[in-house]
Amino acid sequence: MTRQEAADRFAKAYCNPLQIPLFETELLDRLFVQFAPVWKIDTRNETDKIGTVTLDADGKPSIDTEKPTVYVKHAYTRFHDENLLQLIYQVWMLARKKTGTFDLYGGKLDSVIWRVTLSSKGYRSPTTAFMPASVITNCFRQKASSHYQTQTERKPCYRRIE
Repeated sequence: MTRQEAADRFAKAYCNPLQIPLFETELLDRLFVQFAPVWKIDTRNETDKIGTVTLDADGKPSIDTEKPTVYVKHAYTRFHDENLLQLIYQVWMLARKKTGTFDLYGGKLDSVIWRVTLSSKGYRSPTTAFMPASVITNCFRQKASSHYQTQTERKPCYRRIE
C-alpha cells in the first residue's frame, strides 16, 4: 500500500460524525503486520519463551511455549482533540524471575504489552511498552518491522482479541 493509498483509507475511516476511526478488518490486519514489533527475547530458560495462554489440568492459567502467540487488539485514545487508533500487541511468558525478597513483579506468568498510536494520517507516534503488573512505562521510537525473533526464530500466531 502506498503512502497516498494509506492516507486515503485513513481519511475514509475518519469520515463520520464523531470522527472515531472505523477501519475495515482487512486494513486493521495490514496495519497490525506493518507496525508489529520485533520480539527479541533473551531466552535463558523455558520461562523466557513466548507462548499461548491456556489452562492447566487444575484450571489455572498457564503458558504453552510450543505455540508462540502475539495477541493483538485495537483501541482508541484522544490526543489534541483527535481520536487516534492504537494497535496493541501482547505476549505472555511462563514466569518472571524474582530479583529479591521484595520483588513485587516476579512470579508466575509474565507479559509485555507494546502499544503503537497512529495519527489520523496514519503516521506512527512514539510507541509505549509496559509490563501489565507494573506501573513502569517506557516510550520508544523504532523502525517498523513485521517479524518476530527469538533464538529459535519461530514465527508466532497472531490472535485478535475482540
